[in-house]
Amino acid sequence: MINNNKLIVFVFLASTTFFLWQHSTGLSWDFMSYVLNAKYLFSNGTYFEWYRAPLASFILGITSVFSWKISEYLFIIIISVLYLYSCIKFSKKFSLEPRIFYAVSLTPFLLLYGFSVGTELLSLSLALLF
Repeated sequence: MINNNKLIVFVFLASTTFFLWQHSTGLSWDFMSYVLNAKYLFSNGTYFEWYRAPLASFILGITSVFSWKISEYLFIIIISVLYLYSCIKFSKKFSLEPRIFYAVSLTPFLLLYGFSVGTELLSLSLALLF
């Protein structure tokens, strides 16, 4: 399967590596607020923002069994895989070439803001699936 989809695998690994690197170099209040909400819900945290959507905090909370720092990176990997899956399903539904659609959909804007300011990539993934 990997031999048939070398472009998808390369683009996926490159984009996910970029997302992980981006997260390790900066601090985003939006992303941290989801982590703080997860800590509040799963480990007696002290801060909670009511207007944040709960799905990201729920995923972070579930993966926190490894540690809170690792859960942030696991969240990025999980959502990156979900985005790949949703792009493939969407492109097959509308008779598009999945490799090209996935590669083209990773625009510079998506790469820069997919995780840096919150859960935009998660929202886009779910929109593609719906």
